[in-house]
Amino acid sequence: WLLATRPVQKYLQSKIPPGSPSDAEREKGKTLMWGEARDADGNRVEARQQGPEGYTVTALAALSIAEKIMSGNFTPGFQTPAKAYGAELILEIDGVERQDVV
Repeated sequence: WLLATRPVQKYLQSKIPPGSPSDAEREKGKTLMWGEARDADGNRVEARQQGPEGYTVTALAALSIAEKIMSGNFTPGFQTPAKAYGAELILEIDGVERQDVV
């Protein structure tokens, strides 16, 4: 809840530099992700993922999905990318790697 408060949001937004990264910055950058999930029985899974810089991976994912749609591989209606093409979709992008920890 703290991150959703107006003062914290204003502070965080003030730290975002204007514009987007340059091509050189995007080339050097990378995306690091971590996730953990638990169920009601106490089972736990954890994974780490890394890949190209955020703007780049977003563009590559959008292009991959567009290619799938253009080839007729789609179901009409709203769906998240993972719902439409599976949780492994992101791993189709060059440079994206995931490590299942638990």
